Amino acid sequence: MGLNVGMSSGDDGILLVDAQDEPAVPRLQAEIAKRSDKTVRIVINSHWHFDHVGANELYRRQGATIIAQENTRKRLMTEQVNPLGGKQRAFPASFWPTLTFADALTLHFNGDDIDVVHVPSGHTDGDVIVRFRQADVLFAADLFNNGDYTRVDLRGGSLDA
Repeated sequence: MGLNVGMSSGDDGILLVDAQDEPAVPRLQAEIAKRSDKTVRIVINSHWHFDHVGANELYRRQGATIIAQENTRKRLMTEQVNPLGGKQRAFPASFWPTLTFADALTLHFNGDDIDVVHVPSGHTDGDVIVRFRQADVLFAADLFNNGDYTRVDLRGGSLDA
């Protein structure tokens, strides 16, 4: 679908790591429906780029909590000019995370302990990794690319951290 979306489904409902870009939301919903009839209760944004936050508005409207590092919320609230050209629009308030944190957060959901940890000045200034302890799964989003070195967004990202 262009990027990985993590999904945990169980008695507590559905937790997503990332939420696609807006045009892919119907496809994301269809893929979720193939796997679970539960409700999306939590969405964790790995960072603020448009292709990771597209379903925030939909799931927030349906009652989900949107979680992100505090810099992600700040970036979504304002237009971001790309130093390489182009812009990312400021998102409407309906896309903004409803729960933010500075350094780390631990969730207890679907029988797993889930660590959400800020990685400062990586791909962006709002990157998080998401570790599902019992499942032994780690989501690193755009901090890791299988085929090459990760792309660094100069609006807060850095190779120096």
